[in-house]
Amino acid sequence: MEIRATDPTPIAAGSLRSRWITALLVAVMLVLMGVVPIAAASVSAAPACSGANLRIAASTSATAKVSLGVSTSLTISGTVTGSSWGTNCPSWKSGSSWYSITQVNGRSVSSLYGVPVLYVATGVVNASSTPVVATTPAPAAVPAATAIVPASISIATPTSVLAATTPIAVPSAGLLYVPACSGAKLRTGTSTRTTLKASVGPPNFLTVSGTLRGSSWSTLCPTRKSGSTWYRVTHVNGRPVASLYGVSAVYAASGILAASTSTAPVPTTPPTDTSATDPTPDPASTILPATPPTPTPTPTPTPASPPPSASPPPTAATPTPPSAPSPGSVATADGPGTVLVPACGAVNLRTGTTTGASIKVKLGYNDTVNVTGTVSGQSWSASCPTPTAGSDWYVISQVNGQSVLTQYGVAALYAASGVLTQPTSASSTGVTALGTSTVFYGRGYGHGVGLSQYGARGRALAGQTAAAILAQYYAGTTIGTISTDTLIRVLLLDNFTPSAAAPLTIYGRGGPWTITGVNVEFPAEAKLSVLPPTAGTGWRAIVLSTPGGVLFDGPATGDFQVVPLADTTTIQLFSKPATNDLFRGSLRVLITGASIDVINILPIESYLRGVVPAEMPTSWPVEARIAQTIAARAYAAFHLVSGGTFDVYDDTRSQVYVGVRREHPDADAVVTATAGQVVMSGSSVANAMFHSTAGGWTENNENVFVSSTGAKTAAVVSYLRGSSDRDSSGVSYDAGAPYATWQTNAYSAAQLSAFFGSDPRTNVGSLTALDLRNRGVSGRLISVTLIGSAGTKTVSGSVFVAVFNAYRPSADPILRGTLLDVAPIP
Repeated sequence: MEIRATDPTPIAAGSLRSRWITALLVAVMLVLMGVVPIAAASVSAAPACSGANLRIAASTSATAKVSLGVSTSLTISGTVTGSSWGTNCPSWKSGSSWYSITQVNGRSVSSLYGVPVLYVATGVVNASSTPVVATTPAPAAVPAATAIVPASISIATPTSVLAATTPIAVPSAGLLYVPACSGAKLRTGTSTRTTLKASVGPPNFLTVSGTLRGSSWSTLCPTRKSGSTWYRVTHVNGRPVASLYGVSAVYAASGILAASTSTAPVPTTPPTDTSATDPTPDPASTILPATPPTPTPTPTPTPASPPPSASPPPTAATPTPPSAPSPGSVATADGPGTVLVPACGAVNLRTGTTTGASIKVKLGYNDTVNVTGTVSGQSWSASCPTPTAGSDWYVISQVNGQSVLTQYGVAALYAASGVLTQPTSASSTGVTALGTSTVFYGRGYGHGVGLSQYGARGRALAGQTAAAILAQYYAGTTIGTISTDTLIRVLLLDNFTPSAAAPLTIYGRGGPWTITGVNVEFPAEAKLSVLPPTAGTGWRAIVLSTPGGVLFDGPATGDFQVVPLADTTTIQLFSKPATNDLFRGSLRVLITGASIDVINILPIESYLRGVVPAEMPTSWPVEARIAQTIAARAYAAFHLVSGGTFDVYDDTRSQVYVGVRREHPDADAVVTATAGQVVMSGSSVANAMFHSTAGGWTENNENVFVSSTGAKTAAVVSYLRGSSDRDSSGVSYDAGAPYATWQTNAYSAAQLSAFFGSDPRTNVGSLTALDLRNRGVSGRLISVTLIGSAGTKTVSGSVFVAVFNAYRPSADPILRGTLLDVAPIP
């Protein structure tokens, strides 16, 4: 059962009794479920490793609202008993106790995620025994030009987890702003096509030095708006963007920032500004006075927002390897050091230079560390990402920009030098040079055009109707109707080659049937075998009864149909796999040379009974399934052709059709309720394409269906336009999908060279860099240019994905789509 929080409504006089009875029943149910809060003083805590999930209930099956990094602080209000869990974070443990979390980074989960409390398994959190006391730091003196807000709403900072709480003055050259919602993008120029450097949420503070005019933008953050003005951002959380991102400024669309109402947190160790060169703004850009916009009310997250972070992880454009002190000595932390990243997942940071030392944290691919030196220690060996060994250890002073002293209570942590590497980063030309280790990160699954199935599910859960869902994914369309008697032809077998030992085999099940051209009615369960020619004979058709008696034996024509003679009759194409071998309608058998094609001919409504439950689970919300049914009917109707031998395939080349074996009463009911309904563009049926998971944004059709080199060949389709697939708080509607986000293993440049060198389309010798700049509106790759010792080659994003998937180790994760990069995608 699910208990939902409802919007506050006026209480009628006669409803008070029902309110307290309901409350009593809910309390009793919680007791019976074993979710009984244990009183406890609020204490501070931090995740023991990256990827700790905060859920809406004390169960591993409950919705995860946010996945945390190690630098996040949590406020625990108590402990509850819930479902059993097991974890490897940072070492194997299991249990059934869960912490109740009321604050993240000092902000209430109610304001961040729209629920009063979240839950996390106790094994993935390091809790202190010190009760949390909300502190209100005294504001520091700031220049007159700086926007300062009441200290009463400053972020509470548990001293055992976060860095020092003394607020800093905002640099005098700018005003203080905050993102109006999660996922606000910071770019290298005043255009939505420029490189994305960071995606930030409301807990972050930005210093704006001016306003520029640039390319047009539109946003839903926190409400729909558009414009062409951009803010020039010089600091994030008081730290220069030069030290964070290797450029002297980044830019944000003015509509996604709001004037700050809080003081900014101080960075643990303010880095030195590296004074990178400004990106060149658009020619029409003009510096305008830095005036704050009208504050936009913070939206109520529906249903969640991405995890807050103290600040975006710092990156180094050109890391310099640290110098090693004398053997056995400990390096002195004399600055922020060199930024490195894990070479693979689950990198251990220890309290000493030995594999037996305590593990304080396990790093994930998207974590960063600041290295201040190396020391000699115990010998180690690793296979991360390739076999390596040594006795040098890195001295770690910061994790994700936060000092290890503040987070873990030690002056330094240590990592074997072989498991950290320089980050892969874009150069000033936009070309991504490969580091010693590369991980591909992605969002979504499928081509990204039209309806997102998991997105439709999320929208239905948020209360949207099927009509609203279809209108979102197919812009400007309406719902119309076609005849329910419309027939469709589905290719079931293509170039099937039978033999005497394995002929084409068909059964009539549940009722009588016949063969066109043969004036015989065959009984239920009789079997047809179509055998290839032998010496002196042509193709033969033999029909046997259940006992084995011969009912027919004669020549088989090159084109005939197996036809049911009763409504109860279905046709089993025994030569297909048993999971999808039973069909309604008739089967057309076409013989060409030595092979056979088999086509299923049936009414489109009967066809949908075998499509809809294969494409979308019957357990999903009914509005999502209605939208899927109407889209699937339109897709099928659009692809009806007047010539040829078939209209659609039975697999993902069209849409998945498995016949009677997957029919389900709940899916049948939706097909019947929407009989004949299709998506219409004007007076024509729309090509209602769909896919599994959009990853937060759908794509324009002409950016996906391109040539093998990425050249655009498809005409623009007005209703297949890419658009945001996120709610008002910036959370993707498909956030609950298995591949909402994903990543590959880490690979060396040599490994990637071998993968792409195995296909002549992508073979450039030793691969040294990738140009990943040619992207569509969603960020999906239109083309990729591979750069290597033998030159350069450009292929479509789809070819790049296909070659990687074909030649990676078979047990490794695949690329799920073209919405990918060498860093996590917000």
